[in-house]
Amino acid sequence: MSILLAKDLIDEEFVFGLIGAGLISVWPVLRPAVGYYEHYYARSTGAEWHEAPRLIYYEVQTLYERCARWNEQQRARPGGGTAAR
Repeated sequence: MSILLAKDLIDEEFVFGLIGAGLISVWPVLRPAVGYYEHYYARSTGAEWHEAPRLIYYEVQTLYERCARWNEQQRARPGGGTAAR
């Protein structure tokens, strides 16, 4: 989703209207998992730590940060965040 949003291939209002509240509420639990999968690589001998992160998981944090900004902007709008479109 983050990649699609960055390339303007999907509407931010649509995405965050659907998943925004859920993403914000689960982020404290999701964040450690994202950090784990960024650096641990599954190998036949077990998981191995690598300093260089896999960038696809970085996009999850980018999506959360963009969602949090969007949420704050919605709250700042007159009318409590209801967008008339």
